[in-house]
Amino acid sequence: FGLVMSGISSQSAGKLENLKKYNKGSELQHKEFSDGSGLETYTTQFRMLDPQLGRWWQIDPKPDMALSPYSAMNNNPISNSDYLGDTSRARQIVPLIISQKKWPNVYATMMKGLAKGNGLLLTYDPSRSNARRRRTEAQNGQKAPDGYHVDEYPYASTQEGGKADPSKNKPGAATNIVPKEENEEHGGYVGNQVQKYNMQLGDKFLIIPEPDNEETPSLPPAGVQQKQQDNTGENAPGKIINLTPQPQNTEKIRTAAAVGAGAVAGYIHIK
Repeated sequence: FGLVMSGISSQSAGKLENLKKYNKGSELQHKEFSDGSGLETYTTQFRMLDPQLGRWWQIDPKPDMALSPYSAMNNNPISNSDYLGDTSRARQIVPLIISQKKWPNVYATMMKGLAKGNGLLLTYDPSRSNARRRRTEAQNGQKAPDGYHVDEYPYASTQEGGKADPSKNKPGAATNIVPKEENEEHGGYVGNQVQKYNMQLGDKFLIIPEPDNEETPSLPPAGVQQKQQDNTGENAPGKIINLTPQPQNTEKIRTAAAVGAGAVAGYIHIK
């Protein structure tokens, strides 16, 4: 419920203490009095939370008859938050399907971002000032010609966007020059998802790449290795390819399938 554990906390000599680490930025009233004491409660718009008790000091302005009006986060502070003090809310995972056929250049930006080590689960941040800062960091002075935009992945509206930060294992955003119309259409889609699901700080985007299989070049079957041979013979019309079957790692295939199934099952459960 946000109580400081001094032995493993981030407090250390010579650093300013962060009082807004919990419940989406609720401020801890800590050492605010001249004698060094404080209320040791988290302040929200409607109520004050006591982290030692895990209870509010005031009753719920939107009470649920099944719970105590003093209970906090439905007694599940890991999954839920209540940054206003009136409604406990579970974090959401919102799908974003990125179609290569519909937005080929935006899709390419995403692939560049993934190649840098970024993931497919992005944390939404509604702050426009933070988004502007991240976009400036990602573009790093890069300009687009008329009719084009500088696109980036991860998005500036997510905490993973912006410049790299090795201390946080953050690879930083990749950029790409994309047509203006395509970039704006994709941005409108993202904005619609934010409004549709009423996304708040800390909610997640689940990025779902959708490759254009019609344009994907044909490949040999799985487990088949291509080996180029000499084609200098008299009747050789071109390069000869010898396809030699190779043993497949069935354990890896089973593991990957299980992970994928688990991810889909978890997503369906959350939604």
